[in-house]
Amino acid sequence: LLAGLALLSNAGGFATDAAGQMPGVMSAGFMTPDAPMSMAFPGPAPGEVVYAGARGASCDTGSCGPGGMCSDPYSCGPGGCGLGGGNGPLRGMLGGACGTGACGMGGCGPGTGCLFNGCNPGLLGFLAPYSEGGRATPRWFDVYAGTLVLQREASLNGFFTTVQDPITGQFARDTLISRNTANGDEMRTSDLNLNKLRAGLETIVALQTGPGTSLEARYFGLNDWSDSRSLEADRSQPPTLFSAFSEFGTNPVNGFDDTDRSYTHTITYDSTIHNGEVNFRRAYAPAVDCFQGSFLAGLRYIDLNEKFRFATVGTNNNTFAFNQLRFSNFDVIARNRMFGVQIGGDLWLNVMPGLKMGVETKGGILGNQHEIEHVLVANSIASGFESLNGDEATLLTEFSATMLYRLSYSWTLRGSYNLLYLDNVALAPSNFNVRDYSNGVGGGAFTAARAPTIDVDGEIFYQGFSVGGEYTW
Repeated sequence: LLAGLALLSNAGGFATDAAGQMPGVMSAGFMTPDAPMSMAFPGPAPGEVVYAGARGASCDTGSCGPGGMCSDPYSCGPGGCGLGGGNGPLRGMLGGACGTGACGMGGCGPGTGCLFNGCNPGLLGFLAPYSEGGRATPRWFDVYAGTLVLQREASLNGFFTTVQDPITGQFARDTLISRNTANGDEMRTSDLNLNKLRAGLETIVALQTGPGTSLEARYFGLNDWSDSRSLEADRSQPPTLFSAFSEFGTNPVNGFDDTDRSYTHTITYDSTIHNGEVNFRRAYAPAVDCFQGSFLAGLRYIDLNEKFRFATVGTNNNTFAFNQLRFSNFDVIARNRMFGVQIGGDLWLNVMPGLKMGVETKGGILGNQHEIEHVLVANSIASGFESLNGDEATLLTEFSATMLYRLSYSWTLRGSYNLLYLDNVALAPSNFNVRDYSNGVGGGAFTAARAPTIDVDGEIFYQGFSVGGEYTW
């Protein structure tokens, strides 16, 4: 008892009855016992005086329990916030300044941000993120999973034609692949449009290796783009579709049996991408504690696969196969296997506790082992197959802008805008080759006279968005 009285005396005051002396000084926020020798009574004993906390005997609207106590959820103080408090009936929507909760227009959360001080705008208080943490809070998560939606844009250089420059020896390139000589309708490889949003998967796993360092593994892919175009001729008339193989029916005159004098010409284009990378990340703390950042370096692998097909259908008057259906399917398969090193970094701004914005950029040079396959299946001739491969350096650049909204200690909602650029890749339509097709007639295979060539001057630009969740153990 004596020790307790000594502590109360050192704190600056104690409770007395109405006739007793008043304490000289009381610490801010100090509450006296409810009754002598007891802390269990819900209110002061009759005739006693109790001093309120630092915020006074009432809080904003005055909707407090007796003497400013916090024994019910609608009172003020550390436990409740009346009408305006973070734990009150309106969840801090009407304002108030109570305890340590995130309270309305006047109360602040436990942390502070850089653009906002932790106070939530009145009627939006219930939308506030999980507010643990503030300035200089390290950026960290264990697992991320979400969807990555990308739009693909590529530069097609045109395919190799049969027209050769007599001076330079270079073969001309064009996008015109089919023409209807009856009405002048044309079809080009550039008519194919893969500039569409396609959804894929993105996952990241992070392993902390030491103070401020981590090892990250990331995958994204399963995005698949495809498109097709067709040109039709009047089936009530003789077929009038001619292709670039015969320079549209001029070389040889009246074209080839399978690729020309057709009723239907169709082109299709498919493209997929898969990405895998492992990065070592090192965090750093800028002089301004509103920001956190990191540097990274790692290895990256990208698999870009494409397929282009030119298909024709004619009549049942094949010259070499006893009037069977004239048709041909010419496939170009392009594979790009890119592997190399990359470096990058990120920078994050703590907008307010539980809300962060950041940017990340990466760049690298990847070795591209590319392979081109030409496969021909037709009615008049045996199947033809041609395979070419080579090595090229591919330039990679990636950028993302991200916002994080913390839902709880473990879960964070994440949304990003993403950009990815690849330079020097082999695109399937640009490697379509119509030269010396006549060498395959009756021979069953392509010959060296085709002057096979690989085009790796293609560029691809991906942009889109990602939405997912981060989890922290």
